[in-house]
Amino acid sequence: LDLFLNANSGYALDQGLSLLSGNLHEIYQDIYDLFTQHKAALELSIDFSDDVGDVASKALFNKTLHDLSEKFETLARRVAPQDQNLLQPEIVLAGLPNSGKSSLFNFMLADERAIVSPIAGTTRDFLSESVVIEGVKYKLVDTAGVRTSLDSIEVEGVRRSHQKIAKSFFSILLINPFEMNEGFSEFLKNNFDVMFFTHSDVAGFEAAKDLVLKSHPALGSIGALDLTHADRKWEKFLHESINKKYLDKTSGHPILLDRHKSLILKGKQILFNYQNLAETENDVAILSSELNTLAHCISELVGIVSPDQVLNSIFSNFCIGK
Repeated sequence: LDLFLNANSGYALDQGLSLLSGNLHEIYQDIYDLFTQHKAALELSIDFSDDVGDVASKALFNKTLHDLSEKFETLARRVAPQDQNLLQPEIVLAGLPNSGKSSLFNFMLADERAIVSPIAGTTRDFLSESVVIEGVKYKLVDTAGVRTSLDSIEVEGVRRSHQKIAKSFFSILLINPFEMNEGFSEFLKNNFDVMFFTHSDVAGFEAAKDLVLKSHPALGSIGALDLTHADRKWEKFLHESINKKYLDKTSGHPILLDRHKSLILKGKQILFNYQNLAETENDVAILSSELNTLAHCISELVGIVSPDQVLNSIFSNFCIGK
């Protein structure tokens, strides 16, 4: 329910539906069934070994454990570590003071949310608002301009700017070629997704831009952002770049809900430990005790595995009593 109420994109909503009746639900159900079969195979070796024989019961044990492990690994690959929060991805505007971050922030929001001023250090902490691009709700963040300062509040704002840039889903660097400082080279070490020159309407822009590119050839060929010009090709390019990255990040169908991610990773580790134990431990009572630890984890994902369900699996899958 929480994923439905807080869905910020079509993908998040689809995953909420998938949890109820779609592909993800089917995978959880498959793991539930495979776990029950493996639990039944273990119980078989304890209570019905005389009926099927040691060799056959061991073969059933190994096969059901292999099938369960493969299915769980398929699920675990969708919980790969993510640097960004795809449930609420952040677009971060970064740059030196007076680079035009607050102007772009207001433009993208179609609202004068941030104070725009030629005085350096006006934005001393980050501001954030929601913005929808191609049907996905993002958090747009305007950060403090990065520069050396003796003001403790501004220093803290700059520190937070660096943190926001490092953890952002999509980062945009704005460059005012008329106002550069010595820290710009260090600032460029951040892996920005998009970079724009600003203040292209000021006399001498091309010469100032060429001087920056000469000093920092790694910038390559980047365009200018002009908020006043009617032909805003940069806006289309920016939206397409953000949307492409989001589609790329979600193409592998990553699981977004923290509770599910935590349970799956926990279950994977428990199953790995159980597999190692099964290779060296012959005492089925000990194995059964360890398997119960995995049962608690799986039960939170797919429901309670009851003794009756295990017995039903024994009689339906292993031909006992028929």
